[in-house]
Amino acid sequence: MACRRVPPSTAGLPLAVAMLALVAPLTVAVMLTVTAAVIGGPAFTADPPVLLTSGGQSADLQIVKILLERLRVPDTTTKTLARVEDMRDIKTLVIAVGGSTKGLGAAGIDADQELARMGALLARAQETGVKVLTLHIGGSARRGELSDRFIAAVVPKSSHVVVASDGNADGLFTRLASQHRVTLESVERLGDVEPVLRRIFRVR
Repeated sequence: MACRRVPPSTAGLPLAVAMLALVAPLTVAVMLTVTAAVIGGPAFTADPPVLLTSGGQSADLQIVKILLERLRVPDTTTKTLARVEDMRDIKTLVIAVGGSTKGLGAAGIDADQELARMGALLARAQETGVKVLTLHIGGSARRGELSDRFIAAVVPKSSHVVVASDGNADGLFTRLASQHRVTLESVERLGDVEPVLRRIFRVR
């Protein structure tokens, strides 16, 4: 399936409301808006085993974890502070990117240490052919100087990026993805992420 470029949108629900909607049954059809930095690129797919980790120690990791569990993506392991040794035998590294000062403090690390950890994981993924799926689902609330450091480090090394559209209102994700030939997919609402992951991991 070919992807097409569409203008960025700032539509979307506030994060607190969207998180409540996440745990409720979906009762309406979901409409997706898709944008790709590599025009005409094939639809991205990924396979288990999957390692899910944070890129910045934000609470968004827990939302992605819930989504993968709801979809029953097999052989999925979640490690907030995943290390290179945790990547043995995996086929897909999933990174929930977004910085949190509180989260970094709770993990006992600083931003530089987190960036070094990310760099090591991404280098190993490149060496071993592991696909890297990055998600930024916190929207505009999960942007800012701290988060942008992690975004700038992770997106260029990703295989595919899924971003909430209001988190890309300034086009940062579009620019990074275009410069590094990374496919980029934009969703309007947090509730739209689940069907995107369903398609990526080809689960029913």
